[in-house]
Amino acid sequence: MAPRGNKEGLLRIAWGERHLPVVAHALFSGWMLSFLFEGQIIYALARLHQISPTFLVFSGIAACFGGLLLGGLLINTKRRAKRLFLHSYPLCIPLSLIFLFPPTVLWNLAMIGGSFLAGISTAAWGFYLKESPRKERFKTVADLLILSNLFMILLNVTAIHVSVRLAVIASALLLAGAFFAALQLPEADDSRSTPAVIEKIPFNLIQLLGFLYVFIFIITINSGLMYQVFGSAFAHLSWLSSWYWALPYIAALLLVRNSFPGKDRGNLLYIGISMIGLSFIGFLYLNRSVPAYLLINTLMLGACGVYDLFWWTTLGEMLDFHANPALILGTGLAANVLGVFTGGVFGQN
Repeated sequence: MAPRGNKEGLLRIAWGERHLPVVAHALFSGWMLSFLFEGQIIYALARLHQISPTFLVFSGIAACFGGLLLGGLLINTKRRAKRLFLHSYPLCIPLSLIFLFPPTVLWNLAMIGGSFLAGISTAAWGFYLKESPRKERFKTVADLLILSNLFMILLNVTAIHVSVRLAVIASALLLAGAFFAALQLPEADDSRSTPAVIEKIPFNLIQLLGFLYVFIFIITINSGLMYQVFGSAFAHLSWLSSWYWALPYIAALLLVRNSFPGKDRGNLLYIGISMIGLSFIGFLYLNRSVPAYLLINTLMLGACGVYDLFWWTTLGEMLDFHANPALILGTGLAANVLGVFTGGVFGQN
C-alpha cells in the first residue's frame, strides 16, 4: 500500500503544482460557463419546456456578482479556499440535477444558489493563482481560460445537438472531476507570499484598481450586448454557433499566450478595441448569413479573448500587493460580470 502522503499527492505529481489548480478550476468553470453564466444548457432547457430564460439568466448573473464581491470577505486563507471548493463543488451537483425535472421554483433557487457559490469559488481561486510564479501567471491564466472554454464548447454541442438532459448529466460529471482534483490541492500557505512587498506598495493600489474596474466594466458591456443582440440575430445558425461561438476566443488566447509572453501587451488593447468596433460595424451593415456571422463573431470573440486575458493577468500581477488575493480577483471579476449584466439589460430593451 502506498504511503498516505504519496497517494494524496498523486495528481499533484502527475500534473504539477501549477497545472492541478488550473485543471480543477477549469472543470468547474466549464460547468459554470455552459450552465449558469448565459449558458447554452439553460437556453436549451428553456426551449424544451417552452419557458422564458430571462429571469434564470439574469438572476444567475446577479448572484455570481454577489458571490465575487463577497468572496474576499468570506475567504481569507488558502485553507478556507480549499474547504470551500470541497463543499461547493459537490453541492453544485444536485443543484444541477434539479434541472432534469420539470420547471418549478426549485430551478430559480438552484440557479441563484449555484451562481453565488460559483462567484465565491472563482474569487477564492485567487489564492492558487497567487501561488503560481509571477512570470508564469500569464500562461496560467491563458491555460485556465482556454481549458474552461473547451469544456464549455463540448457541453454546448451536447445540449444543442445531442440531448440537453445528457448535457446536464455531463456537467455534473465535470463538477465531480473538479472535486476529485480539488482533493489534491495544497492548503498550507506557500512560502512565496510577499508580506514585505505588501508593506511597501509603490503606488496607490485602490486608485489603480478603481481605474481598472471602470475600464473592465465599460469594455464588458459589449459582452452583454453580444450575448443578447448578436445571439438573437444569429439564432437560426445554432448548428454553427454551438461549436464556433468560442473558437475565436480560444484562438486569440493561444496566439497571445504564445506570442507575447513577458512582453509589453499594451498594444493589444488597441487591437482589441479596433476588433470590437469593426464587429459592430459589420453587424450594422452585413446580413445574417454564415459569412457575416463568421466575420462578426471572429472579431468580437477574438477581442473578448484578448481583453479577458489582459485583465485576468493584470489582476493576477496585483495579487502580490494585498494580503487577500480573493479580494483582488473577486472584485475585479465582479466588474466584469457587472458589465455583462448591464450590456444584457441594454440588449433586452
